[in-house]
Amino acid sequence: MLMKLERLLELRNLTERALKKKLKDKKTEFQTLREIIHQEYREVVGRRVLTVAATRADEETIERLIDTGDSEQIFQKAIQEQRRDQIMDTLAEIQECHDAVRDLERKLLNLQ
Repeated sequence: MLMKLERLLELRNLTERALKKKLKDKKTEFQTLREIIHQEYREVVGRRVLTVAATRADEETIERLIDTGDSEQIFQKAIQEQRRDQIMDTLAEIQECHDAVRDLERKLLNLQ
């Protein structure tokens, strides 16, 4: 009976050590994956800054953008600004057409 108990205890200890090792390995894998994801996100933010500002951001700037949450907003602001510019260009075109029509009407009235 005592030998059976000792064998069970030994088996339990072996299992516990194996599970602890497995947990440690999984933690290491998780940390590695987390670092890879963080590095990829830093690259994405760097590309966004390059796209928006036409200059490369240094590592400190990229980290600050990520830490403050501005990394998401900088691209959204650029898109909104681009839309605003397109709207202003369209309005200017409409105004030019309107002015041309008014000028044409005035010339037609002068011809009568």
